Amino acid sequence: MKQPNRTICVVADDDPIVLKRLEQAIGDSHCFDIVKPFDQLAPALLFIERNPVSLFITDIEFPHGELSYNHLSRISHTPVILISTYGHHFLRGYSTITRNKNVVGTVKKPITDETIQDILELHRSIQQQGMDKSAIKSTATNQTILLQRENSERQVEIRYSQIAMINSSRSPRGLAFYLNDAKKPYYLIPGQLQPCFNMLNRQCPGLFFLIPHTGIANLWNMTLNGNTLIASRSEIKHQLAVPASILPVLKKVTMEWSM
Repeated sequence: MKQPNRTICVVADDDPIVLKRLEQAIGDSHCFDIVKPFDQLAPALLFIERNPVSLFITDIEFPHGELSYNHLSRISHTPVILISTYGHHFLRGYSTITRNKNVVGTVKKPITDETIQDILELHRSIQQQGMDKSAIKSTATNQTILLQRENSERQVEIRYSQIAMINSSRSPRGLAFYLNDAKKPYYLIPGQLQPCFNMLNRQCPGLFFLIPHTGIANLWNMTLNGNTLIASRSEIKHQLAVPASILPVLKKVTMEWSM
């Protein structure tokens, strides 16, 4: 009799304490039928190549400077969460990490109860939305842009995930960024819609929608109501008018991101 498909989580870390903590905590969550631990990267990758794995949680750096994100193209079908003690690992390898579309999230050590919850939330997000959108949302949560307030030269780091919409500003001249939970906009000075959209879209493909000559909407944070995009993840209802000519396309993409 054929055995039913069983969900497998693979965990890899050369630190035995971290490995045991992850194995026990992920196992106790009952989100997976099997939790398979490895203290080396190579056998973990080989196992994933030969078996259907639902999630791979791996340290970034292994002995002798071996970096796990350099090998993830071998398992492009498997969602990956990278963990590290040092934040500089994520920054140093950012461009390489983001080229791997199966990297759906990053978490920092030490492994706490909160870390485990973050991992499980990412797993649930993958199940609900698919690997691609989960990875894009994770990037939006970690990627930042430097903006400033009106009449101030001090710059502030704003996460892409905080942005609801962007439109052109005449005073100050540039772009006005309307955030989920801020009544007054932040500004990119100078800035233009098309180059700004190109930059956002390179990092988070499909998350932002450009309405030519009008503005940019973050589809994670905006919903379509008639011919108006309205901020949906905030009490502040920022709005962006939509030309009738692009309504059919926008209806489709906003529905995809709301799922």
